Amino acid sequence: MRSRPGCWTNRVKPLTRRARLGPSTMPTMMRTCIHTSLRTLERDGLVTRTVTPSVPMRVDYELTALGRTLLPVMVGIKDWAEAHVDEVNTARRVYDEARTTAVAAG
Repeated sequence: MRSRPGCWTNRVKPLTRRARLGPSTMPTMMRTCIHTSLRTLERDGLVTRTVTPSVPMRVDYELTALGRTLLPVMVGIKDWAEAHVDEVNTARRVYDEARTTAVAAG
């Protein structure tokens, strides 16, 4: 599965959770990244896209049966992240401090 660098594809939520994503709430770069990621997921057969003609236009994405097979994996990743958040934050702080010290030193 290919996506743009820096984009994420693990944020697709079941249709029961709706988010209003529009020009006024999100920078263009983020909208482009989300659009690209969702289209890639659609191409890979992981989500379906439904357009409802209205003003403003409404687009809904829903996990397919294939996409739902990834839910246990995503729950595992979420659980790991929650269990290790303090260690990750410590590693980030150490990294940032080392870079700040290196830049200050010249």
